[in-house]
Amino acid sequence: MSGENERPVVCVKIGGRALEDASTVGELAKEIVRLNDRYRCVTVHGGGAEISRISGVFGLSPEFRDGVRMTRREEMQVVDMVLAGLVNTSLVRAIGPKAVGVSGCDAGLFVGESIAPDSHTGHILEPDPHILNVLMGEGWIPVVSSVSASSEGVPLNINADEAALSVSGSLHAKCLVFISDIDGVLKDHSVVPVLFPSTVESAIREGVITGGMIPKVRASVAALNDGVDSISIGSFEHTGDLLDLIDGKRGSSIQKEQ
Repeated sequence: MSGENERPVVCVKIGGRALEDASTVGELAKEIVRLNDRYRCVTVHGGGAEISRISGVFGLSPEFRDGVRMTRREEMQVVDMVLAGLVNTSLVRAIGPKAVGVSGCDAGLFVGESIAPDSHTGHILEPDPHILNVLMGEGWIPVVSSVSASSEGVPLNINADEAALSVSGSLHAKCLVFISDIDGVLKDHSVVPVLFPSTVESAIREGVITGGMIPKVRASVAALNDGVDSISIGSFEHTGDLLDLIDGKRGSSIQKEQ
C-alpha cells in the first residue's frame, strides 16, 4: 500500500508513571489511534516497576548495577511474562483493534548480546525493522516490548529506551517521543524547548542535564545520526499533548543543527 508507506513514522516510547496509570494510558492510546491517520505509528514500552513488583511475588530481589537491571536467569522468566505478556497485552487492548503486539524476538526485530557473563541483560547489536514496515504498511500499530534474544537464542532483557532509539533509527522516524515523568529537560525549573548536539555537552557540564537523563539525551543525539529527525522528551497529561510533543510545542526537542 504505497499511500501507507508515504506517511512519516512516529515512535512513541511509554514508560514511568504514564504506563502505570490506566487513565493516562487510555487517553494516550486514543491519541495514538487518531495520529495513525497522519503518521505510521509504532509504540515501544517499558515496565520496570511491574517487573520488580511481580519479581517480589516470587521472592526475587532485583539487582541493579549503575542503574542497570542485571537480569538473572530466574528473573528473565518474569521479564518475559511481564513485558511480552501483561504490559504488552494491556497496551494492545487500550489501543484497540489496530494494535499488534510484538517483541524484539519476533522476526528478528532486534538481535542482542549480553552485557556481562551470566547476565540476561543485553544490548542491541542489529535491528531489522522489516516486520514493523510490513505491519505499518497495512495500517497496523505495532506495540513493541523490549525482550529479545541473542543470535544463539539466549533470552535477553533490553532497556526500553535503547529499543525505542534503535527501532526509530532503523525506521528513519520523523520523531521519537519519550513520554517522561517530567515535563522535559529543565533549567531553573523551566523547560528547555530545543537542544542541539552542540549544546548537549555544555548542558551536562552546567548541570542542566543530570542523572538518568544524561545517557538518554546522549543516545538521542546518536539517534539523530542514525536517521531520526528529532527526539522529544516530555510528559503526557491531556489529549493533544502527544501531537504537541511531536510538533515541538511541548517538552524538550532534540534536533539536528540548523
